[in-house]
Amino acid sequence: MDLCLNSLLSWHDEDKKPRIERVLYLNPVYDLIYTIDIHSHEALPIVHRYADIEAALQRHDITIIQEEANHHSLLPDPPTSDQSIRDYQIWELRTKKVLARRDQRWNLIEPLVQSLDIYDYTKRGELIRKRAEETKTTKKTIYLYLRRYWQGGMVKNSLLPSYANSGGKGKQREPGSAKRGRPNSLTATTGISLGVNIDTQTGILFFKGISQK
Repeated sequence: MDLCLNSLLSWHDEDKKPRIERVLYLNPVYDLIYTIDIHSHEALPIVHRYADIEAALQRHDITIIQEEANHHSLLPDPPTSDQSIRDYQIWELRTKKVLARRDQRWNLIEPLVQSLDIYDYTKRGELIRKRAEETKTTKKTIYLYLRRYWQGGMVKNSLLPSYANSGGKGKQREPGSAKRGRPNSLTATTGISLGVNIDTQTGILFFKGISQK
């Protein structure tokens, strides 16, 4: 793999503990790379010489690794087929609220991430202080969302709330051959399973059709 923006660098040199850093910015002309440790809760951008990173790659002190799927920042799953239309309405409302929270967080840090000065530790503190005053929020909050944005691949969805460990309720289940939900009266009488299981896509289309009436 080639070294590029958003590359994940796995360090396994003898002098430093194993870690994975994401490339936030690189400029071979200025011999400059900024990275961030993607697992540290206190991580901030780290400055490297471009030539040093290339040399470490050649020595195999660093390996460029494949990006893994992010399971930590997810939108709420649609309800299962044995839930009501009201559940779809609640799901839609929750999704809108989650996206609104994401966009609010993005609006908070957007002016900062558009400036390369945010990577420079000598300028970062003052930029964040001014932004905190402008938005009437805390510096701690801004640092939190900047870190999440950088560690999560510099995309807006890295600012989504976490739904990975929210439990089984509302989780989408794969439809099988057996009809889910309570048997209807004809099924109870004849023993023949009637109806179909609704998967995620079918449920969404069904909800959209109902909500437009």
